[in-house]
Amino acid sequence: EVAGVNGISIQTEKVIYINGKVDKVYITKTETIKEPIDEVIVKGTRRTSASSSYSGSWVPAIFSGSWGWPSVSTFITTYYGYDDWHGGMHNGLDIALSGCGSPIFAIESGTVLETNSGCADISSGPGDYCGAGYGNYVWIAHPENVFAIYAHMTSGVTVYPGETVTKGQVIGFMGSSGSSSACHLHFGTYYGGTQYGSYGGGSGFDPLALYR
Repeated sequence: EVAGVNGISIQTEKVIYINGKVDKVYITKTETIKEPIDEVIVKGTRRTSASSSYSGSWVPAIFSGSWGWPSVSTFITTYYGYDDWHGGMHNGLDIALSGCGSPIFAIESGTVLETNSGCADISSGPGDYCGAGYGNYVWIAHPENVFAIYAHMTSGVTVYPGETVTKGQVIGFMGSSGSSSACHLHFGTYYGGTQYGSYGGGSGFDPLALYR
């Protein structure tokens, strides 16, 4: 095992107020002053570590409020809804520009339902249906009957089914696994269950509804 050491960074934030109250906080610039040292944890035969190629922020772009943000980036390349590129309904948000290997965070506390870490970190591109097209992913049951999928991650998933996670906990790292053309996070949310499988039956909704 290797002990981790926190890095130091300076962040510039954009704060949006509505009726005199903070509505949203966005990180617009991050300058790294001191590089962090990756922590390596050994649990039995399962070994996890952060991506050594990533040197940016380790703080979710949004942490205040009921729901945190799953990435250090708030740049959305594809929104929830019908999308021509996908040729149909896109059940989530595609978040990018934080870089391959950047951390993915749990948006709230919850219980890990299902994970997949058997796909290549960088896939062969769109049409690669490893992990049902989601590549390496994590499903979490959050409060208020919200179920979330975090997909297209690297194989370095850091949580396991049955594990309890906390808001802002790192659950994996941004990759381009499954049906993907570049490093990004597919972040999908459902009410009442997951999209499919043992916990299926959920109803998809726009993740941005959590932050309004």
